[in-house]
Amino acid sequence: MKVSPLPNSLKQMIEKDIEICNQFIKKGYCTSNDVGEITCSYRMYIKDFTKGLSSYMCAVGGPPPNAIDNMKKVKKKLEILLAVGLPDNIDSSAITITNMAIANNNVNLDIKRSIQQEQDISEPEKSYLLSKIDELQQAMQKSEPKENKWKIAKSIISFVVDKGADFAITYLPAILNWFSS
Repeated sequence: MKVSPLPNSLKQMIEKDIEICNQFIKKGYCTSNDVGEITCSYRMYIKDFTKGLSSYMCAVGGPPPNAIDNMKKVKKKLEILLAVGLPDNIDSSAITITNMAIANNNVNLDIKRSIQQEQDISEPEKSYLLSKIDELQQAMQKSEPKENKWKIAKSIISFVVDKGADFAITYLPAILNWFSS
């Protein structure tokens, strides 16, 4: 597999995320949400980035289970990415780095591109989701009332959440970031 060097902004983000992983590993405890906050930035661009991570369920009313093993795996994946670089099948020009690795003005295109490549949903589901994103984009450009925008956004959020945790972790931050801009 051919690889490309990392852009400096991505390299800095990976180094920062490795340090976050180290902090959790030193504490000896983290939740699946903590792991998801790190992996969501990468899963959108690197297929199967979360492959090999365990799923955890908590008892009703109990504390969230410890996902430290997943944090260690994510750290190792990031270290490998930092050492090796990006596989050539990754569109590194699509990686725009901000606080959440997503630039507001590129989010819609990045989300659409990522959804079109998504293998966890069927073609009709992809079409539905893409049409809802287009509908929301048009509503935002027309300066429609927030109530109308939220109605469309709720249908997108509901769809994404129904598709499971990995899918939601990947797309919700980008959608919410884009919608709030």
